Amino acid sequence: MKKFKRIAYIILIAIVAVLSLTIYTNANKDNGETEKEKVLSQIKYLETKLVNLFNTMNNIKTTDYNIIVTEISGETSRKQFRK
Repeated sequence: MKKFKRIAYIILIAIVAVLSLTIYTNANKDNGETEKEKVLSQIKYLETKLVNLFNTMNNIKTTDYNIIVTEISGETSRKQFRK
């Protein structure tokens, strides 16, 4: 009977070790994506705070203006220079 208990404890410890390693590796995989999202959100937050700071320094109220962001490609700028 003692031999059976010893084998049962060894199997139980092995199962716990395998489960904990599985959980640990899965937790690390998702951590990289959340860190990227967190960094991007912090950069956007900092950008808005700096824009608001510079606007208040220059006495500009953003309620009076519409802010539009566009991406300028190399092709459109070349077309403008050719005309």
